[in-house]
Amino acid sequence: MAKINVNNISLSYLVKKGEGEKNALIMHGWGANKELMEQFFTQALTPHCKQMIFLDFAGFGGSDEPKYAFNSQDYLKLSEDFLNELGINVDILLGHSFGGKIACLMASKKDYEALILCASAGLKLPKSFKTKCKIILAKTLNKIGFKNIRKILASKDGANLSHIMYQTFKNVVDEDFSDEISKINTNTLLLWGDKDTATTLKIGQKMNSLIKNSKLITFNGNHFFFMQNNIKPAINEFLSKA
Repeated sequence: MAKINVNNISLSYLVKKGEGEKNALIMHGWGANKELMEQFFTQALTPHCKQMIFLDFAGFGGSDEPKYAFNSQDYLKLSEDFLNELGINVDILLGHSFGGKIACLMASKKDYEALILCASAGLKLPKSFKTKCKIILAKTLNKIGFKNIRKILASKDGANLSHIMYQTFKNVVDEDFSDEISKINTNTLLLWGDKDTATTLKIGQKMNSLIKNSKLITFNGNHFFFMQNNIKPAINEFLSKA
């Protein structure tokens, strides 16, 4: 594990050596860290990568919290500045959930050799009736003084966070980057769990329709389907053709 100061934020990262020629940046989802990604994606990437860079986003793992509430564009800039500080040109982007959203934003600005999105965030679908009711109830109780109700009603991803990270969570949780995602030209592999309730399969299907050079593969599993399935063959086949 190493640390680097980027824009006055100490970021924790891990670089692993592989057997290939490419450089890959691997980005975790909300509430996760580089260790989780290293554990489940190293084996699949090793044959294709010279270096695999696993990054802890600001506010996660061993990285410092941001100085103010971030949005996804702030995380995008910090990730780009991180790579510039390292002096590494990345060929492959891989992101899970929130990390997939940042990978999408990166790929909307620049072409890479390959983009792998695992249950990626980045698109907004209509809220269910149950979710709408929870939002209305939370706002109503907050107005009459029951501010701690968010600990009960809030998403598990948003609970037990510092003030800055809770505000950050609110900033990033409901964004829609359809326009940016439709600009992606990089060959893209979409991997999804068919029982995902965090970023549902409908989001994967919509991304598949927006990204012209994309392929969607589904697995039997939830938001962390890659912990429940062998994803190495799918990634290996995709990168072998990239």
